[in-house]
Amino acid sequence: MVREKLAEPKLLVRSQRRAPEDHLMKLIAAIAIADPGLSLRDIASQLDQMGEQQARGGRKWQPSSVRNLLDEAHRCGLIRH
Repeated sequence: MVREKLAEPKLLVRSQRRAPEDHLMKLIAAIAIADPGLSLRDIASQLDQMGEQQARGGRKWQPSSVRNLLDEAHRCGLIRH
């Protein structure tokens, strides 16, 4: 389609991957779906117990970091309201 000028060449450029955050987002979404009653602090504690490190290398999970990834999971459609 690009050769025939029906589509822009920039459509063929690969998007950047966010593998570490994608993994964490999916993990947090799975935890939240498995037990919807967990608080953000509970999920953070569970991630600490599992030994999961934050994408930016933080030592301990904070509820705000969990919230950000949960919000992203909602935007991506992994979790429905």
